Amino acid sequence: MKNGFRRLTAIFMTALMLLAVVPVGALGAEQYSKSIIPAIDLARIIQPDDTPVATYIFYNGTAEYARQSVKNTEELYKPQTPPAAEGTVFTGWAREDGTLFDSFGPQTVTETVEIKLYAKFDKAYYVYFYTPDGATLKHTEVVTDNTQTYDFSYVTYEVGSTKKVTGWAAEKNGTVDVSKNVTFGGKTSVSLYAIETEGDWVIFHTGEGSVVPPMFGPAGTTLSLQDVAAPTRVGYTFGGWYDNQAGTGTPIQQVNSAAEVYAKWNPAQENRHSLARER
Repeated sequence: MKNGFRRLTAIFMTALMLLAVVPVGALGAEQYSKSIIPAIDLARIIQPDDTPVATYIFYNGTAEYARQSVKNTEELYKPQTPPAAEGTVFTGWAREDGTLFDSFGPQTVTETVEIKLYAKFDKAYYVYFYTPDGATLKHTEVVTDNTQTYDFSYVTYEVGSTKKVTGWAAEKNGTVDVSKNVTFGGKTSVSLYAIETEGDWVIFHTGEGSVVPPMFGPAGTTLSLQDVAAPTRVGYTFGGWYDNQAGTGTPIQQVNSAAEVYAKWNPAQENRHSLARER
């Protein structure tokens, strides 16, 4: 029995050795692999995938936070922002030499490589934006350098149909706008208070033309609609602002109260011929 088993084993091993030296082309890769062990992809073993792969490993401190492997032209995605300790802010992913890495998106991979990136945190300085009386915090900005001068004039919030935030004061209920020149003076935070101005809004309706944002004027002022950038529409020329959708009557040049105005569109010369043919 033992001798028979040994003979069978020897015959099997000999067959494997013979097949191992038979060129793949002689049998065909598919027939070759099936003739030995169907469960194993011998074509892959004989012709391994040597496509270059870049493996990005992201660390938060010393702990691995995320990793992604990409081949040439594949997309590298930003990992979820890691949590920052109190008083700090996440400012990006840094290489081992400390320089920031910002080459996310499609990658150029020419060799198999492992790249380590580390979460970078900087000290945080805060700017708090309050309602005029300081009762309600409306917004917070975070910066990483308290020696610079900052412009926060873009910060705003909705205050109703007859008001607008027109600036930010350094003191409660203040009227002097400092939003374009905000400094910290060595402090870790700054508080600013909204300057809310009473006035009127002009709403512009442009139909199929480009959007014109609403225009605000403080109470008692006159707004010139000639100062508003004219909207555009393919195949048409702008014919002025009117108080009705049909564009009839006299075009409106100025407003001194809340108003809604409508753009009038005249077919351009080339479009006029096209419309005539359609009729």
